[in-house]
Amino acid sequence: MEASRKIDLPAASYTPPDSGHFSATATPSSTAPARLILADDPGYLAWMMESRIYYHHPCDPFPNHVAGVLDIMARPSRSRGPSIEELRRDRALIDLTMRPPKQVLKSYVDAYFFPTLRRPEGPLKRIDGQRMAWRTLPASVDLSRADVPAPECLFGYSHTAFSPRTIAPNMGPLDANDHGLLCPFLVLELQDDTRQINGNLWEATKKLLAASASCVDMLARLNRRLRESGAGDHCLINPAVFSIAMSGTEARLFVAWKDVDDNYHMQAVATFLLQSPQLWLDFRKFVWNILDWAQDVRLTDIDAALRILNQLGS
Repeated sequence: MEASRKIDLPAASYTPPDSGHFSATATPSSTAPARLILADDPGYLAWMMESRIYYHHPCDPFPNHVAGVLDIMARPSRSRGPSIEELRRDRALIDLTMRPPKQVLKSYVDAYFFPTLRRPEGPLKRIDGQRMAWRTLPASVDLSRADVPAPECLFGYSHTAFSPRTIAPNMGPLDANDHGLLCPFLVLELQDDTRQINGNLWEATKKLLAASASCVDMLARLNRRLRESGAGDHCLINPAVFSIAMSGTEARLFVAWKDVDDNYHMQAVATFLLQSPQLWLDFRKFVWNILDWAQDVRLTDIDAALRILNQLGS
C-alpha cells in the first residue's frame, strides 16, 4: 500500500454529514429489479462503495502523490485579490447568505473565482450542466443503475490545447462529453439554497463522487495505455482530480484519486466559510492555483503522454 502523510492546510470549518453516511452497510437486494440510484437516495453511498468508489473521512492522511499536488495548491496565490476590508463591505457577498437563486450564486462564482475561463483563446474549457458520456464511468459501475453525472460546471481542456497529430487518435477515450471537453480536472456542484431547507451540502457532495471518479478514470486509462506501450513509470500522469460543492455561504474542496487496486477515492481537503474574509481569500487562492496547475503541470504531463503514445504507435 502506498505511503501516506498529512499536510498543512489553512484553518477552515468542516461539518461532517450524519455518521451513517460514512459507514452505510445496507446493500440493494440482488433479486430486486434494477432501478436508477440518485444522489438523494439514502443508499447512494453504499452503492458507491459497491462500485468501488469510496468517500474518506477528512481526518484520514492523503497518499503521498495526492499530498504533493495539495502542497502546490496551498502555495501563495498569483493574485492579491480584494482586501479583508473590501470583502467585509461586499454587499453581493453578504447577499449570498439570503438564499439567492442558484443563478445569482453562479454569477458571483463566475465573477470572483473563475473569470479566466471566459477567455476563449486559452487551453482550458468549461461546460455547464451537460451530462458526461456513458463511456467515462468506471468499469466498476453498474450502468443499468447509474445516473450519469451532469455537473453544474465541468472544467477540462479544449482539443486545441494539444497537437492535432497527437490528440486525434485519442479524442474518444479523453472526451468527457459531446462538447469537446477533454481530460476534466475540476468538477463544481452548486447547492440551490432556495430548494434546500437546511442548506446542507451533503447531496451536492455525493453528486461529486461519480463525476470525480469518472474524471480520474479517464487519465487512469491513459496511464494504462502508456504501460501497455512500454513507457516507463516516469511517463505516467498523476490522475488526481479536484471538485467543489458550494452554497451561498460555504465551499467544500475535495480531491479524488485511484489506487493500484482500481479503487476510487474522494476526500475533503478543506471547507471555507465564504463570509469570513480570510477563508474567502484562502478559497480563491486554492481555485486559482488549481487553474494555474491545470494550465501548466497537468497540461504538460498530458501533452507529453500523448506524444509518447504517438511515437510508440499506440
